Amino acid sequence: MPSAAVHLTVAHMLKDKLNVSDDSSFYLGAISPDAVNLNGFAEENIRYAAHLRSKDYNEWKQNIKDYYISHRSDYSDSEDFFKGFLLHLYTDIAWDEVVQPGLFEHLKASGFSDAQLKDEKWAELDRIDSVIYHDERYKEVLKRLAKAKGKAISTVDALQLEKFRDAVSAETCPVTSDKPVFLTCQSIQAAADKAFEYMQHLTNDR
Repeated sequence: MPSAAVHLTVAHMLKDKLNVSDDSSFYLGAISPDAVNLNGFAEENIRYAAHLRSKDYNEWKQNIKDYYISHRSDYSDSEDFFKGFLLHLYTDIAWDEVVQPGLFEHLKASGFSDAQLKDEKWAELDRIDSVIYHDERYKEVLKRLAKAKGKAISTVDALQLEKFRDAVSAETCPVTSDKPVFLTCQSIQAAADKAFEYMQHLTNDR
């Protein structure tokens, strides 16, 4: 799974293609499943429930489709928030499919062991986050996010989401002077393109 900064960057990349009118609500939806990690990584079962997740990716995609069909009417007055939530889930999947394998291959080729991959993955995400944080467009995204009103979705309640919104909006740039060794804006674009493809399939197949 990528960071909140990556999720918000993907949301910004796709907001026009997804016909978003309320970008504040959309951005909030795009970070909503990770609100369970407000006080640090939640236990796996809590994270998985919030993300409708399964270790089987086909089952995970079916879970998302089923949730969309069952709950889209609940968000008829906040469609952009719901789009953001769905986009978050598809971005997680897309990241795992089109970005993370190459990152892990690069790290292994650089001499890191399997046991070191998780820590090194997050170190690389800190480095790309630092690039994102220095982009003026991202600063505008955070300003828009801060205006969004919390809403319950999945296993996340409105108050929890508002606290997470505030934490993400107030986050400072990761303390690193290192440049990314693998991840680029093109990596994020690749994940965005794949996530958009999944979003299009979801709405076209209903």
